[in-house]
Formats: sequence, structure tokens, C-alpha cells
Amino acid sequence: NLSDAGVSFPTYQIIHCAYFSKGYLMFITLEPVPDAHDIFTRFAKVFEQTYTRFLDLQKAEAQAREAQIEAALERVRSKTMAMQNSTELADTAIDMFKQMQTLGMRPWACGFNIFEKDEKAVTQWMSAVDGALQPPFTTPLTENPFFIRISEARQRGEELFVMESGGQELEETYTYMFNLPGSKKTLGNILTSGFEMPKFQISHCAFFSQGYLMFITYEPYTEAHDVFKRFAKVFEQTYTRFLDLQKAEAQAREAQIEAALERVRSRTMAMQHSTELNDTSALLFQQIQMLGVPPWSCGFNIWEKEDTVFTSYMGSPDGGILKGYKIPLTEEAAFIHFKESRDRGDKLFIDVLEGNALETHYRYFQTLPGIKEIFEKRAQAGYPIPTFQIHHLANFSHGNLMFITYEHCPEAHDIFIRFARVFEQTYIRFLDLQNAEAQALLAEQNLSQLKTEKQRAEEALSNLQATQKQLIQAEKMASLGELTAGIAHEIQNPLNFVNNFSEVSNELIDEMNEELDKGDLEEAKAISLDIKQNLEKINHHGKRADNIVKGMLQHSRSSSGTKEPTDINALADEYLRLAYHGLRAKDKSFNAELVTDFDEHIGKINIIPQDMGRVILNLITNAFYAVNEKKQKDTNFKPIVSVSTKKIDNLITINVSDNGNGIPEKVGEKIFQPFFTTKPTGHGTGLGLSMSYDIVTKGHGGELRVETIENKGTTFIIKLPYTTNN
Repeated sequence: NLSDAGVSFPTYQIIHCAYFSKGYLMFITLEPVPDAHDIFTRFAKVFEQTYTRFLDLQKAEAQAREAQIEAALERVRSKTMAMQNSTELADTAIDMFKQMQTLGMRPWACGFNIFEKDEKAVTQWMSAVDGALQPPFTTPLTENPFFIRISEARQRGEELFVMESGGQELEETYTYMFNLPGSKKTLGNILTSGFEMPKFQISHCAFFSQGYLMFITYEPYTEAHDVFKRFAKVFEQTYTRFLDLQKAEAQAREAQIEAALERVRSRTMAMQHSTELNDTSALLFQQIQMLGVPPWSCGFNIWEKEDTVFTSYMGSPDGGILKGYKIPLTEEAAFIHFKESRDRGDKLFIDVLEGNALETHYRYFQTLPGIKEIFEKRAQAGYPIPTFQIHHLANFSHGNLMFITYEHCPEAHDIFIRFARVFEQTYIRFLDLQNAEAQALLAEQNLSQLKTEKQRAEEALSNLQATQKQLIQAEKMASLGELTAGIAHEIQNPLNFVNNFSEVSNELIDEMNEELDKGDLEEAKAISLDIKQNLEKINHHGKRADNIVKGMLQHSRSSSGTKEPTDINALADEYLRLAYHGLRAKDKSFNAELVTDFDEHIGKINIIPQDMGRVILNLITNAFYAVNEKKQKDTNFKPIVSVSTKKIDNLITINVSDNGNGIPEKVGEKIFQPFFTTKPTGHGTGLGLSMSYDIVTKGHGGELRVETIENKGTTFIIKLPYTTNN
């Protein structure tokens, strides 16, 4: 370049370097200049002062710049800490971009971008021409090369990613963004303001934990890279503050919603009459309005059984609930949609009505009985029919809540669903009260009849109790009758002895008198000894008969209920013999093998002997009846009845067994029921086993059960606690 300008390079030169602390001055001459050497040295010393001044100024400027940057960052921090509501995030972001402009950085566009959870998409808030933020829009990070590079830089962990774009590549990027629903509107606003899309740009992405700041410039702005990164760190604090506020607001909102739901629940549980349903419904809609969801109209609809009609209870202008009107679900489009929503099982169904569809909807309304008058009254009250409305139907098991609004309210959708669940409880409570009131009315109507029936029942009970007493006495007498023949057999032997020895003694007295008359005293004394022996035998057999009579009397009289030491083996053996002889007295042809197996170590146990005797007698009598019944049908059958006792630990077991026909399975569950008997009419009262069961279980704290096999036999098992006076 110098040669082109006519300047030629020297063929000889002398270089003079005058050093100072930070460098040196250079002088190039064509000839030696020894006189100038001192001057060169002195100028070097002066320039050292000049450069030192330069460094001081440079440092001061850097410090001032740092102070300016830190002041800008601090203003953003202060704005962040002053945020009281999550909606202030946009204002804080705008303020941050303004602070960057005060630092001399004026990008063509800037904004902040938040990653979705999977980091496969990003939600962008970009600044408008006037400095405000445009509505956010979501952009995938996996489709266009521009956004793919940003995602890759994020994955590499870069703090700042700088990307130059231009030509066809940049044009394709903006074409891609124009095809995205959200960004199309934002970019359209920029074009409408008279700005063109750039042909070349440099994108600076400063990453933080939740996303990145983006600054789009036309020039490199290398000196701003560190500033971009520092502002990203500050905005991370801002966005963290936003998330904390958002979480706190969500918790406060949830508490507000739950409080409203609880008021409705409390009112529901306080309902005492089904007529309170309208009051509870009105409270429910008031609570929804208090949550900031003011519908134009609201109400509830209850499905009829056939699911083709519902009864509608819509709110009136004064806040009350109008009486129900039946509306078909098969005639008009909007109501057909309602039924389709229920059939699908939708929790929430949203239907937008406007234009001809809305006009048709209200014309149909006015054809339904009673509803036309409602709209006329609403119009008179200053509530015109809307030209646009949105139906929100929150379905529950018996119907739906309906909220009609003029605008979309997606933030209220979950509230509608939750209130529908609470109202379901309200309506169930209403149905329960309605049912209870119907039952109460029926009970009141039947009260007079019940009083009459009660009187009849009391009379029948009195008669039944008298009959029961007679039957119980008959059962006792029946068991006594079973004993009579046996007792007669047992008492006959001692009576025969008494009679025989009395006759012999009478004859001996006559013989003794004859010997006395003869004077034969020795023979008279011998006869008197025989008479004495006879009298002792008469006394012995008389006492034996007395004991038998006492036993009979003891069995026949009522139980004292007092337990006393009793030889259970002797008691069982005595009643076995008496029952057998009693049956033999009635039927001389009857014979049976009697088997006993008594545990001699039992001793005496505390029982009520009269009661336990009745139980054992009843079981033995039943056993004889069973084997005798089988004998009547099979002459080769050999009847066997056995009685055994056994002491095991602290229990006494008494078994009464027979080898009769056994008890059929269908009968086995009923044998201990009062008045149940399988014997022919006149042969049993049906109280024997029932009384025996009560005596064993209630009177003695024991157990009575049966083991039986059809055609093989039956064993009744008595288990008693082993108690003695010892």
C-alpha cells in the first residue's frame, strides 16, 4: 500500500529505542543523531507519565462502567425483591431491558425464554417495538436448526451462546416461526409497526437454570458478553422469586377455594329438610362468585331416570334458584350436546354458542312451558339475552352444574369440577332427607294402625307366654312320665322284700309265743334273733324305697338353682337304668345293650342336680327312642346306648351315644330350636333339647353339641367346667 502511494522503503536506517517502565519510544533515522539521544531519553520519561495517566483514566472508566453495570443490576434486584404478585414478572423483565439500554446496549429485540419440563420446547416472552412484552408463545426446540443449536448449547452447559444468522437460513427460521400459532401473532405485530424482519442478526443467549435471556443485535457487541451473563444470573433470581410468588398465590388460592367448598359442605351437613336444597345451591353459586368467577347465569340440572330429560334449576337475577323445569335432551342441538357429554363421561363440557346457533337456542327455550315468562321478567329486570355465551357443564352422578359466561375462563375449570363434586354430596344429602321425610310421613300415617297392632301383639304375647309355661310344664311332666315306669320297677323290689320279711316275721312271732308257752326260752331267743334280722332287712329295703321316692320327688319339683356337690357318674348311671326300665315297662319286647364307661377320678362336681338330671334323662330317652325306631324297621338290628364320662384338664365330658338312624343334615341345624321336633304329634313338645341347651350353656357355663352320621348313630356331648367345693 505504501509503495502504491509513492513511498519507498529505506535501504539503511538507525532505530533508537528509549525505554520507560511500561514500554519504549522508537525513533527511526537515516543518519546517526548522537545529539538527540538525551532528548529521546527525556521524552521517554515524559511519555511514561502520559501512559500512567492513560492507565489511571482507563481504570477509572472501567470502575465507572462497573459501577454503572452494578447499579443497573441492583435496580433489577430491587425490583425483583419488591415483587408482590406473580403478574409483576413482565414489568420486572421490561425494567431489566431498560436498564441494559442505559448501559448503551440497544438490541433489535430481546426477551426471556423459559424451558418446558422436558426441555424440548421453550415459552418465549419477546419485547415489542414500544418496549412492552408480547404475549408469550411456545416454540419447539427439536424442529428448526436455529432452536436446535440453542438446545445443544444448553446441553453443553454454556453460559453464553452467540449465533450469527443470515441469508436463506435466517429467512427459513422466520418462515418457520410465522407458521407457529403463537409467534405468528407476535411477528405480525412487528411488521404492522413498520419494521422488517432482519436479513442478518446475531443472537446472544445467556443461560440460567430455568431458561435463557435472548438479545438480538446487528453487531457483535463483544464487550457486552459479560454483561449479558451477569444479567442472566440476576434474572434467575427474578424468575425464582416469580416461581415462589406463583406457588404462594396458588396456595392462597387453594386455601380460598377450599374455604368456599367447606362452607358449602357445612351447609350441606346442616340441612335438616329437603326444602333447604335451594338455599344450599344459592350459597354454592355465591361462593363461586366470591372466587372471582362471575357467571351471567348458573344453576343445576338433575337427570330423570330415562336420561332423555333433565329438570333445570337455573339462578334468578336476585340470586335465588328458580323452580325446576323439565327440558328434553333430544330436540335442540345444545341440549343434545349435554346428553352426549354425559354419555361420554366428561367431567367438564364446554360449549360456545353465538350467532344463529344461540338465536335458535333461545327460540327453542321460549317454546317450553313456563320458561318464556322467565326471560320476559329477566329482560324487565335489565338482563338482556346475550349474543355470545359459553356453557360450562360440570357433570356429577345425578346431573350437572351449569355456568354460563360471556368470556372464556380456563382458570375456573378446575373450580367448576370441584364444586360439582361437593354439590354431588349436597344432592345425595337432599335425597337422603327426602327419603327420610317420606318414611316419616308413612310412619305417621301408620301410627294409629301400629297402636292397634301393638295391642293385639301384647295380647298374643300374653297368650303365648301362658302356653309356653304350660308346654314347659308338660315337658317336665313328660320326662317324669318316662321315669315313672322305671321307678315303679326299681321300687317294687324293696317293697317285695318288706312284704315278704313282714309275713315271715309275723309267723316267727307266733312260733316264739308257742315256745314261750312251753317254757323253752332258748328256742324263743333264737326265733327273736331271726325276727330282729328280718326287721333290719325291712328297714334296709324301706330306706332304699325311700331314697327312690325322694329322687323322684327331687326330679319333679322346680330347681332351686343352687349348685351342690354331685356324683355325676352315679347320676348318669341312675337315669340310664330308670329310663331303660321305663321304656321296658311300656314295651316288654324292647331290649337294648347298655354300655357305661365312667371316669372314677372325677369325684363330685358342683352342678344343679335336678337340672342336669333332666338333661341326661332327656338325652338318654332320645337315644332309646332313636334305637327303638330303627328296631321297628329292622328286626335284626341290635340297639346299643352308651353313657360315658371323662375328665380332661378342667373339663368334664359326658357323652350319650346311640347307634340309631342319626340326624338328617337338614334337621341338624334346628334341633336346639324351641318347639322343633321330629317325633309324631303327641310324642314330644319340642322343648326337651332347647331346655337342655339352656341348662348346660346358661345355667352351667358349659357346651352342648351333637355329632351324627346318618344311618350310623348320634352322640350328644356335654362339656362342663370342673368345679368342686375344694
